[in-house]
Amino acid sequence: MFLILSSALAQVSGGAAPAANGQLFRPTIDGTHTLWADDSGRAPDGWFGARGLIQYVRNPVVWTAADGDVTRLVGDLFQLDAMAGYTKGPVRIGFDVPVYLRSVGDAGGESGLGDVALDVKATALDRSESPVGLGFGGRITLPTATVVDAPLGNRGFAWELQGIVDHETGPVLVAANVGVRGVPREALENFDWGTQLVARLGGGYEVTPESGVSLDFGATINLLDVAAKSTPVEGILGGWYRMDDLVVRGGVGAGLTSGFGSPQVRALLSFGYEPPRVVDTDGDGIVDKKDECPADPEDLDGFRDEDGCPEPTMVTILVQDAKGPVDDAEFTLSGPVDRTGRAGQAIPLTSDTYTITVTAPKHVPLEAQVLNVPDGELHKAVFKLDIAIVPAELTVKVTDPAGNAVPGATWSVRNDERGPFEAGTMQAFQPGTYQIRASADGYHPKGVQTVLEDGGKPTLELVLTPARVQVQKEKIDIRESIYFETGKAIIKPESFGLLDEVAQAILDHPELVRIRIEGHTDSRGSASANLDLSKKRAKSVLDYLVGKGVEAGRLESEGYGESKPIEAGENEDAWSKNRRVDFFVAERSDAN
Repeated sequence: MFLILSSALAQVSGGAAPAANGQLFRPTIDGTHTLWADDSGRAPDGWFGARGLIQYVRNPVVWTAADGDVTRLVGDLFQLDAMAGYTKGPVRIGFDVPVYLRSVGDAGGESGLGDVALDVKATALDRSESPVGLGFGGRITLPTATVVDAPLGNRGFAWELQGIVDHETGPVLVAANVGVRGVPREALENFDWGTQLVARLGGGYEVTPESGVSLDFGATINLLDVAAKSTPVEGILGGWYRMDDLVVRGGVGAGLTSGFGSPQVRALLSFGYEPPRVVDTDGDGIVDKKDECPADPEDLDGFRDEDGCPEPTMVTILVQDAKGPVDDAEFTLSGPVDRTGRAGQAIPLTSDTYTITVTAPKHVPLEAQVLNVPDGELHKAVFKLDIAIVPAELTVKVTDPAGNAVPGATWSVRNDERGPFEAGTMQAFQPGTYQIRASADGYHPKGVQTVLEDGGKPTLELVLTPARVQVQKEKIDIRESIYFETGKAIIKPESFGLLDEVAQAILDHPELVRIRIEGHTDSRGSASANLDLSKKRAKSVLDYLVGKGVEAGRLESEGYGESKPIEAGENEDAWSKNRRVDFFVAERSDAN
């Protein structure tokens, strides 16, 4: 947000900026669920953690004069905070070393050290043992800032005292801080900057035990002048993710009011070495105070996982046939324990090896199978039964439009992943609906859906039409001509379909690394004009294929005019054959 005040900033044009720190946000050193607000949580005795936070701040201090002129005292700020904390009993001692990587304003840009802070927090009431947590905090800031062209450091020592109260309910933690900050007094043109009331409110929600989201609000009320223009309020939305001892945090926020230090945008990212604070002896993710079996890890199998004690693995027996689940199937288990049940039923079993048999009406019984039950997880075991009926016998014939058998034709079942089979052969299938597909080199494939009845012996005949485009080792053969407007490189619409097939063939064959498109004309007209026309026609074909999705890098074009005839003579038949476009494979990835 913009600072709307006429401050005594003649220094902007001829001296140092006011000795007031416009960076009001200070990250929490050891907060677990928030980025700004401190919580009263107490880490184990001897706990040490460290964080490095990088942030970008946009327009935290902007001066708007009475005539509307705007001066960005701090326009863009890139800052690194190096923080660490150590816990001894109920007291945590920490420090925060801010480094201004770059501060840019209308007076120029500079880098330097900020005001180093010593931070102490004491826990009076542990929220894990009482309805609310209660703590107290103190901070001393040293006048170590080395920047002079931006208001990012105090003239002398500064201090802060605060009270901390928080409450935790399930995955939600809410913390509030209220305190007083003393800073060296700085007289600005229309208000005095001095002792302040600070308030922070933050909350975090654990999405998972390793991650969560947070929301923080902070306000600074200048007790020497409580006018709205000097009361910055800011909000930050963030989140965190833990990977063992490493915690990554990030957030983005903005000033909610206009005021000294209220930014237009703030974005931050931190990486922290933060060993877990809770005691979890058996490492099952349930802290000892909530773990009924603290020395015995929970098996997390979806059955009574909240008590921290391992339970037998819950095993679900699923039975399927070719049509899907067989809900009326029954099974018998033998091994460490003997059990019977129905398909879909979950039963508790100890980790071991069992023997299982499965039966179901109208199905072939399943002979004894081995069932291995793992430890500590929810387990599903799937067994398949064959339907006790006579299979259908399907024969597929493949012909051309004239009714002749297509040489080398095959057929397959797409939804059953069976095949390919030689055309004319018979295969057995369980009754059901199948997608049959026939194919052969030089022909368009064809598919059809068919329903096979119990014990049926149907014969399907699929008619394949010859393809106009065929990919060969050294060229792409087209069985029709590509037509252009007379004397022009404009492709006639009647050839669009043929070129669409050429494009699809190239896309279907990624091994064709580079294809050369050659244009040729008949002998009528001047040789130079024919050469130019053939080049343009080859280029028109290239552009068309690119428009259909073929990568331009896979194509090249050239024209040869009338220099490479394939039919001698000066007649319409020769002219028609010599007017052509050829596609040659210039490079392929599967070449020997």
